[in-house]
Amino acid sequence: MWKVISLDLGILILDRLIKFLGFNFGFSSFFVLELNADNAFGLSSTTFFILNFLIIVGLLAGVAWFLLKKNTKVAIFGTLLILASLSNLFDRAYYGGVIDVFKISVGLSSLVFNLADILILKNSLIIFSFLSKPIKSRH
Repeated sequence: MWKVISLDLGILILDRLIKFLGFNFGFSSFFVLELNADNAFGLSSTTFFILNFLIIVGLLAGVAWFLLKKNTKVAIFGTLLILASLSNLFDRAYYGGVIDVFKISVGLSSLVFNLADILILKNSLIIFSFLSKPIKSRH
């Protein structure tokens, strides 16, 4: 478990470092530096920040609940999910949008993302896999 935590934290540090160096000093020959200033679902910036704040508070409450229930794996992955989300939220607050650094083009479509996005997806899937397992009976 510590290897997973260390790897995720290392990836988050790398995410912040790539974004900082790329956005402030520009090394676009290695990465696509795209500022995604659009908010999800076309929400206003204020509404979007309030919604993100409420989601993070909800996730923190969920992490606390899983810790109380002694489900530390879900609590750990929930915490890692929150940290990755905060990385993108920091971008929105500081740069005015999320800095995406990778681009995959398929035909006329393209997918632009960053390392924090990958961690958000990975940790969400892991949490859902833990939560989808049947609860053992106490009888």
